[in-house]
Parts: sequence; C-alpha cells; structure tokens
Amino acid sequence: MREKLVDDKVQAYALQLSSNYKEFKPGRWNYEDGCFLKGFFDLWQSGGNSELYGRVSNYVNKYVAADGSIKGYEIEEYNIDNVPMGRLLFPFYEITGEERFRKAISYTAGQLTTHPRISSGNFWHKKFYPHQVWLDGLYMGQPFYAMSLKLAQGEGADYGDIVKQFAFVQAKMINKETGLYYHGYDDSREQNWANKETGLSLNYWSRAMGWLAMALIDTLAVMGASKHAEPLAIMFKNLMAALLNYQDKASGMWYQVTDKALSKGNYLETSATLMFSYALIKGARLGLLNKTEEQAGFTAFYKTMERYFSEKDGVYSLGGICSVAGLGFPPGDYPHTDVRYRSGTEEYYYGEPIVSDDPKGAGICFMALSQIMLKY
Repeated sequence: MREKLVDDKVQAYALQLSSNYKEFKPGRWNYEDGCFLKGFFDLWQSGGNSELYGRVSNYVNKYVAADGSIKGYEIEEYNIDNVPMGRLLFPFYEITGEERFRKAISYTAGQLTTHPRISSGNFWHKKFYPHQVWLDGLYMGQPFYAMSLKLAQGEGADYGDIVKQFAFVQAKMINKETGLYYHGYDDSREQNWANKETGLSLNYWSRAMGWLAMALIDTLAVMGASKHAEPLAIMFKNLMAALLNYQDKASGMWYQVTDKALSKGNYLETSATLMFSYALIKGARLGLLNKTEEQAGFTAFYKTMERYFSEKDGVYSLGGICSVAGLGFPPGDYPHTDVRYRSGTEEYYYGEPIVSDDPKGAGICFMALSQIMLKY
C-alpha cells in the first residue's frame, strides 16, 4: 500500500539534494552522479517537481559539447562504470532534438564496440580489473547497450550479444541450490579472491545482485516484445523469487551479505533493499511479476524509509548505505600498506563504511519512488 506522506517527504529530500547539487565526482562523467541524476529525472518524469529536470539538464549541458564529446570521459579507460550515465542522453536527444546528444550516444556506444571481453564474450569489468566479470557491470553496460541498439536498429534490433552475456552470468555465477549469484568471476583464475577451480568470489553481496536485478528489468523494458526478451524474463523472475526467500520478515529488508542474517557484523542494508524494491515494483508494473511480489517491493521501500530515513530541523537524510565494495585492490599503483585488499569475505563486506546520502542509496531511492508514482 502506498504511503503518500512518506512519498512527499522523499520528494522533498530529492529537491533538497538537487537544489544545491554538489557533484559526487567533480569533473568526471561517472555512475555515482548518474545514480543521483537518473533518480531526479525518473522522479520528474513520473510526475515530480520540474526543478528536478532542471538540475539534470544543467549537468548534461555542462558535460556534453556541441561535437558530442563528453567532459571527463575517455573511452580508452575502458571502465564499464562510465557507460550508464549515457542513458540520460537518450531522453535529452528526444526532448531537444539536438544532434550533439545523438553524437554523444554514438561516442559512448563506441566504448562497447572495442571494450575488452573475456573468453565467453562478456565485457571486462574494467581495464584495471582484467578478465573479470562483476554483477555490478551488468547494470553499468547492458541497459545502455540495449538502448543504443534500439536507437540504431529500431524495434527489430538484434540483442543477441546482450542475451549471451546475461546467459553466461546465469550459467557461471549462480548457485543453483539458492538461486543467488556470486559477486564476481575471474576468467583467468589469477585473483586471490577467486576460487581457483570456479573463478568465483566467496559470497553473495546484496547490492551486486541489486545491480543485476535492475540490469535485467531495465534491459527488458527496452526490449519490449522482442524475441530476445524471453530468456532474460525467465532469469529475472527466477532471481526475484530466490531473493524473496532472503527478505527479512521483521524489517522487510535484505542483509549486506544476503544469506548470512545471523552472522556477527551483518546488517540490513539500504541500497540493495531499494534496488530490489525498484525491480519488484517495475517487474510487476511490466507484467512480469505477481501482486505478492509487487507487495514485497512496497514493503521493502516503506520499511527502509521507516528504519533509515530521517528528518531533523527540516533536513532529510537516508542512512544505512554501504559506501562501496569491490574485489581485489582498487585501481592505481597498488598494493600500498594503507589500502585494504578487498577479499570478498564476509568480514570484508561488513567492514566497509556505512554512510548516509550516498548516490547508490539516495539515487536508487528516487528511482524506486518513481516506480511507485507510475503505479499510482
């Protein structure tokens, strides 16, 4: 059931963040700012305040030049995290008709044309994470990939490469007993976090599966009635069914490490829960999930707001967000003694900072609310 008062407060929170917007990574075209901006845009598009559109427009106009080049974005970095911000280019091309946005789409799509791939054909997560596939990367690359193919080829677009990449992840990275997916896969078996036989990381990180769930439903939304959609629809429905087995009954949320609710240090995590909420509600809205699954999405959203959303002196805040998590050393000249190796153990995931108002929580919150608003 919708809780209108909460919805209004979350919209006020979005306006609060957008009115004095401070770039998360100034001067860089990046997915973190993209989470905020897509959240703002989705809220506006579903009936929210026009100021949200203005914030996104200002950002996009600042970064996209007349020739279609994009400030702070170089293809040669081969960082899949740089791609999803490109999803905002499509509506701006449609709204304004400006050719620079079409050129910027083509520029971004050019990265996927030459992006390194593992032996199966899946995109590397990043140039500095060679031979690796992370669930996060499915969200970063595949919905944009589908949108660019549809723009270039029309309703009959060939999404075969996208389906193959998801199919590999389903075949290689799933635990068939639980239906859950491991965070990462190393095709080379060189990483210390990877099982030397399977190439898989050790645990199920909920936000990684949140990225996967959103990647699937957003890609399916682009595909529509395409003949390529059925295997992804089955994969999506199976994933959501598996995840519902781990939704905490008391809180309506999911834990940081999905299947270890009783482990010391584990906690109910905001960003993953809101990602699952988004996927459940959107999946039901598109006719892929049932009313019970949709209700689980509503419960997840409003229970998260009850636990972690707060207001003090007219200022809103959203807490309980894992700041960041990955595998191996972060990029750069490593190892350094002051940088912790990201081992993929339970303790590693529990040890990452828990923060407030991070785009990977707040931005997803706005995306989830937009699905509720579209429903009503």
